[in-house]
Amino acid sequence: MQINHVKSEGLQKEFLCTIAVEDIDKNVHSKLEEVRSQAKIPGFRPGKVPIDVIKKRYGNQALSEALENLCNEATTKALSDHNYRAATQPKVDVANKYEEGKPLELKINVEVLPEINVKDMSDFTFERLQVEASEADYEKALKNVVEGFLVTRPVESAASDQHIALIDYTFCLEEGETREFKDQKIALTSDFAQERLQGQLKGKKAGDTLTAVYTFPADFENAKLAGKSVEYQLTLKEVHEFIPVQEEDLIAKELHLDSKDNLKKDIQGKLNEQYAKDAFFCLKRQVLDKLSGEYDFPVPFSMVQSEMDAIKHSIQQESQEEKTFSEDELKGFEKLAERRVRLGLLLAEISREHNIKVTEKELQEEVVRQGQQHPEGPSGLLKYLEKNPQTLEYIKAPLLEDKVIQHLVETMKITDKTVTGDELKKHFEDINKDDE
Repeated sequence: MQINHVKSEGLQKEFLCTIAVEDIDKNVHSKLEEVRSQAKIPGFRPGKVPIDVIKKRYGNQALSEALENLCNEATTKALSDHNYRAATQPKVDVANKYEEGKPLELKINVEVLPEINVKDMSDFTFERLQVEASEADYEKALKNVVEGFLVTRPVESAASDQHIALIDYTFCLEEGETREFKDQKIALTSDFAQERLQGQLKGKKAGDTLTAVYTFPADFENAKLAGKSVEYQLTLKEVHEFIPVQEEDLIAKELHLDSKDNLKKDIQGKLNEQYAKDAFFCLKRQVLDKLSGEYDFPVPFSMVQSEMDAIKHSIQQESQEEKTFSEDELKGFEKLAERRVRLGLLLAEISREHNIKVTEKELQEEVVRQGQQHPEGPSGLLKYLEKNPQTLEYIKAPLLEDKVIQHLVETMKITDKTVTGDELKKHFEDINKDDE
């Protein structure tokens, strides 16, 4: 196998590969022997079928598989011989039509990853914000809990917009599948009550039943329900009214925290956890901005284009309409895409050099965390991941990024600065405002 490096334009590389007749014949013969060892042909014992019979039956298949293997070998060899790593899937074209007994010529075009020389960053200096939840922070958080914390009690009146309905219901899909739910509390002003049940709960009393038919939108996030009609059969068990709760002990009891002291510890703990996340986000942004200014290596065009497409798609999804972007907007997207790709490649190189990896446990913990926010719960996310395993890479990527940043922070000069919760919040919001 002879490989010549015929063109190099930036990160775009082209190779011309000549595969000798002997290599082709050897690979074809190997494939035929594989088939021969397993073929079951009447009149012959397994493994004893004459090679000519195998070739007559499976020759084209063996040739196709052999050529595919040789193309892959040629691509791998071309890259490894020149210490290149492919940025995207290489494009392999057959330069001459294959003829038996003649060499095969391949043209390989591939965009490669840039060579990245990671600098010594131990002299980089950053400021890390430190926050501890104060009594004022606790009081503010408690007020938010109190304002949003409501319990209910049964009433004898008919249901109105001010009430909560305690219901049992089943819904039946067109295919006949039935699902049953018990003791569900829903507000009469909720989308479920207004849209799926068509507002029929209003005016009903405990013990009443109703039936409603609802058709899910064609773009509904659950593909199994998208565009399908379901029939809800419902029993109103109780009508409830809201009771605002002011006492900390009562709130603690409802949250199974036993006492107001435990409630305070729980709120302060969650505050400190959120403060730590926001502070790390602010530090991470400082580090990324610094790295962006320090490195200017070329980035693969194909990766930038892919990132630009993702940016445009995200904007269109948020606006829920097709948008035509101006030339200035597209230039802005390209600049942002280049920054993201360059930083991504740099962090990937650092993780490779220092063997930084996301553990299986860390990945599973993140899947569970995201599953709690999934419309169908953890089981719904797990089912989606089973059908779309590539999505795990999108979950893993930010975890790896954070681990690399944490590794870098441990090697850099960090100055801690104590701030209030409000100061941290403003700093966090300012960074997010810059990203808009």
